Amino acid sequence: MATLTRSAALPAWMSAFKTPEEVNRPVTDVEGRLPDGLAGTLYRVGPAKLDLAHHLFDGDGMVSAVRFAPDGGVHCATRFVRTGKYLAELNANRPAVKGFGTLVGRGGALRNAVQLSPGKGNAANTSLMFTAGRLLALWEVGHPWQVDPSTLETIGEMDFDGALEARLPFSAHPHWDPATGEIFNFGMVYGRKNSVASYRIDRSGRLHRLAEFGVPAAVMNHDFIITDRWLVFCLNPLRMRLMRFLSGRAAFGDSLEYHADEATTIVLVPRAGGDPVYVEAPAWFQFHFAAAFDDGDDVVIDLSRYQSYDDIGPYLKAFRTSASYGRPPTLWRYRVSTKTRRAEGHELSPQGLEFPQVDGRRATGGYRVIYGEFMDSERGVSGRIGRIELDTGRTDAWDPGSGWLVSEPIFVPRPGGNDEDDGWLIAHAYDPDRQATDAVVLDARDLSAGPLFTAHLPVNTGVTFHGAWRRAA
Repeated sequence: MATLTRSAALPAWMSAFKTPEEVNRPVTDVEGRLPDGLAGTLYRVGPAKLDLAHHLFDGDGMVSAVRFAPDGGVHCATRFVRTGKYLAELNANRPAVKGFGTLVGRGGALRNAVQLSPGKGNAANTSLMFTAGRLLALWEVGHPWQVDPSTLETIGEMDFDGALEARLPFSAHPHWDPATGEIFNFGMVYGRKNSVASYRIDRSGRLHRLAEFGVPAAVMNHDFIITDRWLVFCLNPLRMRLMRFLSGRAAFGDSLEYHADEATTIVLVPRAGGDPVYVEAPAWFQFHFAAAFDDGDDVVIDLSRYQSYDDIGPYLKAFRTSASYGRPPTLWRYRVSTKTRRAEGHELSPQGLEFPQVDGRRATGGYRVIYGEFMDSERGVSGRIGRIELDTGRTDAWDPGSGWLVSEPIFVPRPGGNDEDDGWLIAHAYDPDRQATDAVVLDARDLSAGPLFTAHLPVNTGVTFHGAWRRAA
């Protein structure tokens, strides 16, 4: 287990952990000019209410919507998702619901032991997706929470009209196929037999069950990726110590143990049906994938790779007191042969990178640029918004300055343009002096030039993990 580095002088961006207020108002304090053709809404979500959380993943989810009008006007709205967890703890002074890394504050191990259903701790704080016009807020496990995209009011927990069984979770990382318009996702199922359930959502928003395949142990898995032919899972050897969790002595996250001497199991699930392909590789840990594609009988996977879960896991628990973390993740590529069932990996860039993104139109192949948040051990999650060119290794980044906190960038293509990189990166950047958030628009081809447009939002939107862009009708 890594030894945490605690800073006596915590960075200014730590003030972003303060609980934000809910707002719904125009934004009049702007800089620059909104690019022609950029009209739509940037939705983001994150763990904004953290006063009772013992882990960053357990903060109650707040959805923010920054709307860019065709006439250049900007509007900002923020609202907490009214989950069962949020309502149960609204006026509480100690945790009332067991979360990813948080135990119930009253009742001891016995009460925590009987509260095994992870869905009760659903904070709806990790990611957002649109399907058939419905906006869904997602967490690690449990079901999605539907939110009105116009008012941000909570509509309720959602099971895709009964197609998503009560026992089946719906993860926070769905992936969209740009060729077919389908959305794919998965859920980790724990019990006597541990498994991964996978789903396909068609253009009309109907959910269809795909394969449910077994895994040898209760592993934690946050993300996956798709190609034209496969659903790709990299199951790292991050295993749950079952008795610690079942006895109520540890929350799920605190019962995890990384086994560096065991393999990462790569599982390829055929989209067209059939048996999964299992391939073992030396251990690593990842939270997020950039993209993947098919190359003949091989599958090529690009991801942000940590050398060990201990480089990040303890710091998510100590988010209030630890300003930095261990070794940052870097961009790696793995080539997996479906014939020989072997995997080979190498580092694409030594630049620290998390929240990797590509131009969504090339999510299953044909990309040469990966965007994301550049990180290093000292600055921790504050980072810079950057890009890496895969063919040259060249990097470019926008650095807002010391003490700022930037979010995952989202690529928005220029209307009518087809070339990769022809568009903008949109992100949040927390200004520690204002203790409020800026929504920034960057030229995707020239990040170091700084924002083309900045909307100084009237509120802190909190720490946000992931988001979605919805083009104006």
